[in-house]
Amino acid sequence: MFSDCSCCSQNEEKPQSINCPNCKTEGKRIKEITIKSQLDISLLELKSDQYWFCRNPSCFVVYFNENGTEIYKESDLKILVYQKHIKEYKRHIAYFTNSKSNDILSKKTTVMLHLVVTMAIGCNQ
Repeated sequence: MFSDCSCCSQNEEKPQSINCPNCKTEGKRIKEITIKSQLDISLLELKSDQYWFCRNPSCFVVYFNENGTEIYKESDLKILVYQKHIKEYKRHIAYFTNSKSNDILSKKTTVMLHLVVTMAIGCNQ
């Protein structure tokens, strides 16, 4: 009955593999919540409903949309992206405490105590 109606089409096929508009590395499709939580810009600027991540550490592009009209760099984000800084190895292990992995390696006891206290405070709110 409705099968001929174009407005009621079931799942439209969305491209799964899109290359970065800058370096042409195959992008990894990400969930919408990922980009929304990472961006440090108004979410009203997001025009697409699907985004990809550029895994190439030497490429300035972090997130991009299907046709490359929306490109987000690290300067558009709240925090550094680990995959873009693998050699530095300063990745967040707990975003809510701003603790980084190299902090734990150098100051294990202090950071672990900070994590425990922060978690306890957060759980009691």
